[in-house]
Amino acid sequence: MDNMKVRLAALCAAAACACTAAEPLPKNAGFETEDAKGGAANWTLYGNGEWSVLRGEGRNGTRAVQCADVGKGGWTTQWVDLEPGRAYRVEGWVRTEGVEGSGVLFDFSWHDAYGTRIGTAATQPRVKGTTAWTKVSLTAFVPPSASRRCLLGMPVTGNSKGKAWFDDLRLTAVDLPPIGQFISSAYRNRAAEGPVTFHVSLNATKAEVAAKGWKARFALPGGRTVPVATDGGEVSFTVDAAALPMGASEVAFELLDASGKRVASRAITFTRTAAPETKGVRIDARGIARIDGKPFFPLGMFMWKAEPKTIDHYATGPFNCLMPYAEPTRAEMDNVAAKGLKMIYTLKDCYVGLKSAPKCVTNEASEVEYITRRVAEFKNHPALLAWYINDELGLDWIDRLSMHRDLFERLDPDHPTWVAHYMVEDIRNHLPGFDVIGSDPYPICQTGDPPISQVMEHTRITRKGVFGARAMWQIPQAFDWGAYRKKDVAKTRPPTFEEMRNMAWQFIAEGANGLIFYSYSSWERMKWRTPPEQMWGNVCRIGEEVREKFPIFLSDEPAPAVSGVTESGCVRAWRKDGRMYLLAVNPTYRPKVVEFSLEGVVLRRSVSLGPLGVWFGEIKE
Repeated sequence: MDNMKVRLAALCAAAACACTAAEPLPKNAGFETEDAKGGAANWTLYGNGEWSVLRGEGRNGTRAVQCADVGKGGWTTQWVDLEPGRAYRVEGWVRTEGVEGSGVLFDFSWHDAYGTRIGTAATQPRVKGTTAWTKVSLTAFVPPSASRRCLLGMPVTGNSKGKAWFDDLRLTAVDLPPIGQFISSAYRNRAAEGPVTFHVSLNATKAEVAAKGWKARFALPGGRTVPVATDGGEVSFTVDAAALPMGASEVAFELLDASGKRVASRAITFTRTAAPETKGVRIDARGIARIDGKPFFPLGMFMWKAEPKTIDHYATGPFNCLMPYAEPTRAEMDNVAAKGLKMIYTLKDCYVGLKSAPKCVTNEASEVEYITRRVAEFKNHPALLAWYINDELGLDWIDRLSMHRDLFERLDPDHPTWVAHYMVEDIRNHLPGFDVIGSDPYPICQTGDPPISQVMEHTRITRKGVFGARAMWQIPQAFDWGAYRKKDVAKTRPPTFEEMRNMAWQFIAEGANGLIFYSYSSWERMKWRTPPEQMWGNVCRIGEEVREKFPIFLSDEPAPAVSGVTESGCVRAWRKDGRMYLLAVNPTYRPKVVEFSLEGVVLRRSVSLGPLGVWFGEIKE
């Protein structure tokens, strides 16, 4: 696997020596300037009276922000304007008294044009117990496409009692190492034959590379080097696996200055196998899951527990897998297998610092021990499809997430790891932490929320984030936000059948090779408004429609490329038995003509669609 991963520790190391001069941020970092109410100028305190600014409580007898009861939650925040495409180092000081739970921290997040949080990171370590002033820090990357508006703050959640003080919060722009992520298109960097594309991200634009006179090249085994041009901060190179040595060898990417001196390099280990590997569950070159060599399109739902009564009902639907949040027992796994279903087994909570972590997980060594036991118990179970190892943990966890992914590969080479992220702008920096990605935009809530086309937008960002080289098992919304936003329940509503159907097909049109709907278990909370049977019936109708197309989705014939798609339109094509099939989706509430071009077809095509329209059918060349 990749032995040169970009991790948070590396970013922090770069930050320590590469800080750039800038206007001090945030304003009033030490809370010394009072506002008209005696609080801290430029800061907003949210809570139920437990937050205050106190004289003499700071590090050197200065002012500090205090949360008198972290169990009540709340936060202190300030909006700051940052430069997209830059990294920033956050440093601050925390003191605690009797804090339990997940600890306290500084939080750093950025938001899109709709105000939706699209990225976040939090300082380490998470401080709890009773401590003297403790310095915490993080380095975070603000994606180029993100809004300049970022939120810096001190949230406290998930704790039962205790006090916390915060002081001297500093935010500084830093320079990143020139080379970012480096991956191959081959599943777990292993292949016997066929083209393999190596992808590299650069923490510099094409113009910046040109200004510095840098040259880029790949260094292949045997001393061969291949010069490549940089384009928009990304570099790719394709080679036939058969041209690489049998077994494990190193492929490197290098940046050279004008004199030919190496500026920076990264390397990954690629393994050429004697024959295609087909045992267990693997991902092929097109992102399709294969179980013992046979193609498989995961179609399922999240749920809380895989209890027998639940599975009896669930098995009547069109689904072939499920994703329970509670760790399944062997009896539950056996029951799922008996129903002909596959299980995505969750070990997402096995991280020290999470309130939901198993009680026996008290340090990183016990994380490894716990995972090792569970994998040994279930890796050969016929129901197992994949391991779910991260449920939306941010970049501040990337070292642990990467370690867990590597551990799962060592313990069970025959099943992939799957993760879920709503912070899609962060996904490229999360690449070391998963084999399969699932992003989960849930746009249907209330007036003013993101448009339904956010599904299309987030899937495109996800696909770009993984260089188009990782499988996507996407997560459609099948719930009412009122189940989770109790204060806004009068304003929320569930998606209609047409909206759920449209979102599912948006995902597929943008490249998904699996759908895991969220969530079967949320309907009971909102049964006073929408009968669970109604939601179940709608999801089943959509699932049946998708399942009917499995033979086309899973065809081994090369699919024609689609280009020039009308803005706010989704199009994808397949070949099956020599015929061409096309999916076109209108992700808007108004009629639309979606135009596009197909590889090998001279004439430009179009499809007329009604509001939220979906068209799937054969198209003549």
